[in-house]
Amino acid sequence: MSSFQILADELAALQSMPDSARLTTEEAAKALALMGAPYTPKTLTKMRYTTTTGPRPVKVGHFVSYELGDLRRFAGLDSAVSHAVR
Repeated sequence: MSSFQILADELAALQSMPDSARLTTEEAAKALALMGAPYTPKTLTKMRYTTTTGPRPVKVGHFVSYELGDLRRFAGLDSAVSHAVR
C-alpha cells in the first residue's frame, strides 16, 4: 500500500468520526496535520499553558484530550469561529 493511500485512509477515518470524539495530544497533532494545520504534540502542550489561542483542551484529572470538533474549527474546516479566547 502506498503512503498516499495510507494518508487517504487515515483522512477518511478522521472525517467519519463525530465532533464529540476525544483525541489524545498525539492523536490531535496527527489529526491537525491531516487537516492541513501541522502542529506537533509539543506545540499543542505549550499552547495549553502559554497562549489563549489554539484548540481547547478537555481535562479530566491529569488526562488531557481534544474534541475533534474543536480541532476542526481550529484548522478552519468548520464555519464556526475557532477558540481565539477561552
